[in-house]
Amino acid sequence: MLQNKPIHGNSRFDQIHHILTSSTAHRTLLIHGNQGMGKRSMVEESITQQLTKLDQQKDGKNTHLFKNKNHPDILIIEAKSDEQQIDIEDARTILNFMSLKPALMQKKYIIIDAAEQLNNNAANCLLKALEEPNQNTTFILISHNKYCVSDTLLSRCLTVNLSPLNDGEFSLIANQIGTIDLEYQMICNNNIGLALHMQSLEAKIPYYELLHNLNTPILNLDSSLHKNLEPPILIYQIFIERMFTLFINAIRNKQTPHTTEENNLITQYMHHNLPNEEILIKKIETSLQLMHKCKTLNLDPYQTLFSIMLILRK
Repeated sequence: MLQNKPIHGNSRFDQIHHILTSSTAHRTLLIHGNQGMGKRSMVEESITQQLTKLDQQKDGKNTHLFKNKNHPDILIIEAKSDEQQIDIEDARTILNFMSLKPALMQKKYIIIDAAEQLNNNAANCLLKALEEPNQNTTFILISHNKYCVSDTLLSRCLTVNLSPLNDGEFSLIANQIGTIDLEYQMICNNNIGLALHMQSLEAKIPYYELLHNLNTPILNLDSSLHKNLEPPILIYQIFIERMFTLFINAIRNKQTPHTTEENNLITQYMHHNLPNEEILIKKIETSLQLMHKCKTLNLDPYQTLFSIMLILRK
């Protein structure tokens, strides 16, 4: 799973660090932002700073234990890959961890990466714990797409929305991990996780075919999907999130860098549909939720895309 170094000295890290170190800190947090921007790394950096301070006071080994993923008071739960889920066994591990008293610190941390990968059984198992966590326990749920996190789960969390990377920050992180084509950077709205994945799939062609298909009288799914792409749902996610950015900015009369094909789509769509912002956001949320169900329930991606296209064309 993609995990990048945090960008020090920026408002996002300061925001997270302030919340985690506040004496009145909320005990259930959901940290939301684009994949690859370093959300988990910023959380871990904040915890490391707290442990370093504790070690200086007590000459302890907290920092060393955390670095080696052996700290008894910090539990990290994550799916083994972007395509797998966090299941009921993981939820039981969390509940068992909550029943233990802190061994070295005054409180414990439970980090779940990422919240949208919790399956229904795991999420339901954790609802009570998230609503009323122990006084000495802080839950930190990391999310790349909060629209795919259940409303009941979201209602129990303080949501921390992190602003997207700007061009300079994108370049700073990209230089750590290799070159990213500028066109992928633009299409993915500075979402470095999606840009890397899209580039690895060489997926510009199916992306532009989706653009073309949205304005054709009859949806031709065969020309919109390349069966050799795995997972194909990624292209839809990039497509929907890109449309969200372009259409919202068009409604707000805000300029966004875009290709000629995208400009043609925006012009035609806005001319025929004239959506208001509230309706458009609802369409995007519904589309993202459909994609999440397709991914987690192994639904037919062709049928999912067809449904999404119909939603956008209404």
